[in-house]
Amino acid sequence: MDNFFSGVGGPTWDFAQITATFLLTMLVLFGVKNRRYRWLHYFMPVMLALQCLLIIAFHNGLEIKLFAVLMLTSTVIVVIIQRGKRVQSNLG
Repeated sequence: MDNFFSGVGGPTWDFAQITATFLLTMLVLFGVKNRRYRWLHYFMPVMLALQCLLIIAFHNGLEIKLFAVLMLTSTVIVVIIQRGKRVQSNLG
Protein backbone atom coordinates (compact mmCIF):
# COMPACT_ATOMS: atom_id res chain seq x y z
CA MET A 1 0.00 0.00 0.00
CA ASP A 2 2.89 2.38 0.68
CA ASN A 3 4.12 1.93 -2.90
CA PHE A 4 0.74 2.96 -4.25
CA PHE A 5 0.64 6.21 -2.32
CA SER A 6 4.28 7.02 -2.98
CA GLY A 7 3.66 6.70 -6.71
CA VAL A 8 0.60 8.90 -6.81
CA GLY A 9 1.11 10.96 -3.64
CA GLY A 10 1.43 14.42 -5.16
CA PRO A 11 -1.46 14.33 -7.61
CA THR A 12 -3.68 12.46 -5.13
CA TRP A 13 -3.22 15.25 -2.59
CA ASP A 14 -3.97 17.84 -5.29
CA PHE A 15 -7.14 16.02 -6.35
CA ALA A 16 -8.28 15.78 -2.73
CA GLN A 17 -7.48 19.43 -2.09
CA ILE A 18 -9.35 20.70 -5.15
CA THR A 19 -12.30 18.41 -4.44
CA ALA A 20 -12.56 19.54 -0.82
CA THR A 21 -12.37 23.22 -1.77
CA PHE A 22 -14.92 22.70 -4.54
CA LEU A 23 -17.36 20.94 -2.21
CA LEU A 24 -16.97 23.63 0.44
CA THR A 25 -17.54 26.30 -2.19
CA MET A 26 -20.74 24.63 -3.40
CA LEU A 27 -21.89 24.22 0.20
CA VAL A 28 -21.37 27.92 0.82
CA LEU A 29 -23.01 29.00 -2.43
CA PHE A 30 -26.11 26.85 -1.99
CA GLY A 31 -26.33 26.44 1.78
CA VAL A 32 -25.40 29.74 3.42
CA LYS A 33 -28.32 32.17 3.38
CA ASN A 34 -27.37 34.23 6.44
CA ARG A 35 -26.22 37.78 5.67
CA ARG A 36 -23.64 37.53 8.42
CA TYR A 37 -21.67 35.00 6.36
CA ARG A 38 -22.29 36.64 2.98
CA TRP A 39 -18.57 37.33 2.59
CA LEU A 40 -18.05 33.59 2.10
CA HIS A 41 -19.94 33.85 -1.20
CA TYR A 42 -17.04 35.92 -2.50
CA PHE A 43 -14.15 34.40 -0.56
CA MET A 44 -14.62 30.70 -1.39
CA PRO A 45 -14.90 31.02 -5.20
CA VAL A 46 -11.86 33.32 -5.22
CA MET A 47 -9.86 30.81 -3.18
CA LEU A 48 -10.88 27.95 -5.46
CA ALA A 49 -9.98 29.98 -8.54
CA LEU A 50 -6.60 30.88 -7.08
CA GLN A 51 -5.89 27.28 -6.14
CA CYS A 52 -6.90 25.98 -9.59
CA LEU A 53 -4.89 28.64 -11.43
CA LEU A 54 -1.77 27.88 -9.40
CA ILE A 55 -2.13 24.16 -10.10
CA ILE A 56 -2.66 24.82 -13.80
CA ALA A 57 0.41 27.05 -13.94
CA PHE A 58 2.92 25.20 -11.80
CA HIS A 59 2.06 21.49 -11.55
CA ASN A 60 3.13 18.68 -13.83
CA GLY A 61 0.64 16.19 -15.15
CA LEU A 62 -2.16 16.63 -17.62
CA GLU A 63 -4.76 14.89 -15.43
CA ILE A 64 -4.50 17.30 -12.51
CA LYS A 65 -4.43 20.31 -14.83
CA LEU A 66 -7.54 19.10 -16.66
CA PHE A 67 -9.29 18.42 -13.36
CA ALA A 68 -8.44 21.94 -12.14
CA VAL A 69 -9.77 23.46 -15.37
CA LEU A 70 -13.02 21.49 -15.10
CA MET A 71 -13.57 22.45 -11.45
CA LEU A 72 -12.80 26.09 -12.19
CA THR A 73 -15.13 26.16 -15.20
CA SER A 74 -18.00 24.54 -13.33
CA THR A 75 -17.59 26.95 -10.41
CA VAL A 76 -17.60 29.96 -12.72
CA ILE A 77 -20.78 28.70 -14.40
CA VAL A 78 -22.53 28.15 -11.06
CA VAL A 79 -21.52 31.60 -9.78
CA ILE A 80 -22.72 33.31 -12.97
CA ILE A 81 -26.07 31.49 -12.92
CA GLN A 82 -26.57 32.19 -9.23
CA ARG A 83 -25.74 35.87 -9.52
CA GLY A 84 -28.05 36.17 -12.54
CA LYS A 85 -30.91 34.67 -10.56
CA ARG A 86 -30.22 37.04 -7.66
CA VAL A 87 -30.26 40.07 -9.97
CA GLN A 88 -33.47 38.85 -11.60
CA SER A 89 -35.17 38.38 -8.24
CA ASN A 90 -34.13 41.88 -7.15
CA LEU A 91 -35.56 43.42 -10.34
CA GLY A 92 -38.86 41.59 -10.30
